Amino acid sequence: MPWFGLVAEFSDEPLGLEVDREKRSTVRRKLRFESMLSGARMPSKVVVLDLSEAGLMLHASDDLAVGETFEVELPERGPVEARIVWKRTTLYGCEFLSPVSRAVISAALLQAGHDR
Repeated sequence: MPWFGLVAEFSDEPLGLEVDREKRSTVRRKLRFESMLSGARMPSKVVVLDLSEAGLMLHASDDLAVGETFEVELPERGPVEARIVWKRTTLYGCEFLSPVSRAVISAALLQAGHDR
């Protein structure tokens, strides 16, 4: 009987992005709230997992493509345009086409606190 090994990686960051975090100019805030994406192949429900003035990480069960642009609903802000810059299984790293304010981040943190 053949033997098969399993290699696993346990990390809070998607593989290979640990170094990129060091280069970020804005701090990502970990949170969790449901949102909607809209765009060419959407609407689609997603879960936002972290957020900064420059971008966000989300989980989506729909298959999205690197380079794809969309609008994501943020609390107290409404739709914000973003682009997917990396993908790892169902996790997507996205950058905003225009940065959001700290007030938007605060509103999202407050909403996420109420949803938990």
